[in-house]
Amino acid sequence: MNNCCIECFEEPVIKEFIESEGQHGECEYCDSQNVFVSDTETVGNFIREGLARAYEHVESAGVYWDSESKEYTAGETVDEILFHDEPIFSEKLFNQNNETTLVNDLMADSAPNWRDSADGADDWLDGGSALIVPRNDFYGPDHNKYKESWESFKEHVKFHGRFFNFSDDDSREALLGPVTEFFPKLEGTLHKDTTLFRARIVSGVLPNDEWELQDALGPAPVRNASHSRMSPAGISYMYLSDDVDTCITEVRSLVGEEVWVASFELKKDLKILDFTKIPEVKIPSIFDSNYDHNLRWASNFIDEFLRELSQPPTSHDDLLEYVPTQVLAEFVRSLEYEGIKYTSSQNPAGINYTLFCSPGHDYENGYWPKRPKFNDWMFIKQINTLAVTSQIVGKEQIESRDIKPEDLKDPEENHEF
Repeated sequence: MNNCCIECFEEPVIKEFIESEGQHGECEYCDSQNVFVSDTETVGNFIREGLARAYEHVESAGVYWDSESKEYTAGETVDEILFHDEPIFSEKLFNQNNETTLVNDLMADSAPNWRDSADGADDWLDGGSALIVPRNDFYGPDHNKYKESWESFKEHVKFHGRFFNFSDDDSREALLGPVTEFFPKLEGTLHKDTTLFRARIVSGVLPNDEWELQDALGPAPVRNASHSRMSPAGISYMYLSDDVDTCITEVRSLVGEEVWVASFELKKDLKILDFTKIPEVKIPSIFDSNYDHNLRWASNFIDEFLRELSQPPTSHDDLLEYVPTQVLAEFVRSLEYEGIKYTSSQNPAGINYTLFCSPGHDYENGYWPKRPKFNDWMFIKQINTLAVTSQIVGKEQIESRDIKPEDLKDPEENHEF
């Protein structure tokens, strides 16, 4: 066997491995002098371990065999993988035209020796000539730890138990563990002074008092809080949109109805999870011992997961279909996020926010929850009465009322919360 060196490779993990061997010498493939070197058997075994993390033989993968051509319909050889799909070699090696020689030596010298072969050892790479494919490539999009985590969570909270953990295995943390790996990448800030909108179909007469008006357009009273995408009946959150058209479509107003649309301005920055963006997922090198093959489908899962959060229920039983997102929202709230941002199910171009704040003064028997009141986080700036003139959110302004900030600074005694 010969020595190869760190100058033969571009792959950082392989270079680090060769350097960790601590040997200096001359390279017999790229002609580098006095560099870190290691023998082809040792480096070949290291490369084989990496390939085994991410690839398998076509026969193990169930790839279709074409009886007419007498060939598999998929698969690449080791040199094709290492030259193109997982490129590891340096330009210096290619300039010496020794890349194929090095691959052949790495595979041959690390293959089972004759004693191991006599004892039944098998060279799954067949000295580098075997056809290999990515592991679980056919089933991966539907059978990875992220998809299975989310599907198991939905199944559990809909049909088995949603209020208590019966074991460590069925806790929210355990069921959603793989999904929450992406939460740090989804963190965002809803900044102070941001204006958001909330709509209600006109019912009755708007109060004249500014504080009563703010309450009237704030989160629903707990006794009136119905099942919503992110909250079950009785638990009231503040639902808002980033534009007027979206919040009108969200209340599902009909042509001819009148709608109140209030604008609220934030008093402080809020820490939220942004379920509208697909974060960049970096896949570690297959030669890294921390390589996780599931990450190959992470972006696919996140895209599907975020779209699902924004889709209207497809079942006739809306209440049951809302359960997973309701429990998810409460879990997010338990992690001390202050809200969720997601795409509107009624207007794909619009953005919705669910903020985990409570109504102003709606609780009974002297119990005041630790959850912040919505008017600690925002104040009402303006309210407009609009007439819906067409199903494509055509609207006509009937009345507009500005709210002066000074009117909300010193509430009367009976309005203090």
